[in-house]
Amino acid sequence: EGVLGPFLDRVRKEARSWTGADRSGGEVTEAPGSYTVRLDRARPLEAVTATTLPGGEAAAGAIVQAHVPDEGWRTLGPLSASG
Repeated sequence: EGVLGPFLDRVRKEARSWTGADRSGGEVTEAPGSYTVRLDRARPLEAVTATTLPGGEAAAGAIVQAHVPDEGWRTLGPLSASG
């Protein structure tokens, strides 16, 4: 008895950590046809996750890019509306 609440609190904390929701997302700039997220510093990335609305038309034809210092923008791949 009394274990469900603490368990769910831990689940929420771990989920936020796993998805990155517990960290600042950076500065977002919105322009026609694009969103740019600038991080506070350059860093190596192992993965990039972009969440979309299920079935959202905005993902159709969209690509994900990363800016590499001294090299410019590099295409990482297409944005998938289904994950």
